[in-house]
Amino acid sequence: MSTIEFNGVNFSYQVGTPFEVNALHDINVRISDRSYTAIVGHTGSGKSTLIQLLDGLIRPTTGTIKVGNETISSTSSNSELGKIRSKIGFVFQFPENQLFEETVLKDISFGPQNFGKSEDEAIVLAKEAMQLVGLDDSLAQRSPFELSGGQMRRVAIAGVLAMKPEILILDEPTAGLDPRGQRETMQLFSQLHRKNNINVILVTHQMEDAAAFANQVLVMNDGNLVKAGSPNEIFSNPEGLIGNHLTIPKTTKVANELTKGGFRFDPYPLTLEELSRQVAKQLESGSN
Repeated sequence: MSTIEFNGVNFSYQVGTPFEVNALHDINVRISDRSYTAIVGHTGSGKSTLIQLLDGLIRPTTGTIKVGNETISSTSSNSELGKIRSKIGFVFQFPENQLFEETVLKDISFGPQNFGKSEDEAIVLAKEAMQLVGLDDSLAQRSPFELSGGQMRRVAIAGVLAMKPEILILDEPTAGLDPRGQRETMQLFSQLHRKNNINVILVTHQMEDAAAFANQVLVMNDGNLVKAGSPNEIFSNPEGLIGNHLTIPKTTKVANELTKGGFRFDPYPLTLEELSRQVAKQLESGSN
């Protein structure tokens, strides 16, 4: 079980100096095991600080974070934080920039070996991860730097998955990709979540991705958690998004305009497919 609980978490940079900055204020939230949670907010809202705390890269100034049976606090030791990190896979922005080995297989198997697996065990895990991300076996002995940008990103993601994380943190994972690459990458993570019961936490500026894939959305603003709820609760309130400096998903904009013309939506459509289905049904019945 990898349920996550933030209890009264505050974080300040450069504590006790004239440059002290309060980055997070009294964060209280529960992220259920095997859920898909999107964290949204404008630049500087506290998203990155939140996930760095979760991964044990920094410690809270006050409060605690529970990850399963482990707890992160201001006094957590490095060994205690190491136990947390062993459960978490972190996909950074532009993860392909972290590739360094001479072959795809060696790069993917590096992480498991670094965490104590034998070379043979790591190779098995690496090959499994290649299958998970859709990389053909024929690429195993290729240099990762000879691959396309999309393939390189899949190699980097496979390197994270090979360590068998219980929690997968995605920090703007589609940054720099073309629309097709963005769509394929998000579909990949959705499949991993459904088929492998991985707890996914997505940090994104793409409201469409949060609406389409997450089952819980956390809205951050100026270091505060201002709202937590289902995508329907968050995105059916455009005024709330604008008030927290967020963009409105295109589907939401269209649904709002159609509502003015007499259409009614229940549940509120979060994807183009849902919107099209409900509009077609109302047109057929003449209910609008």
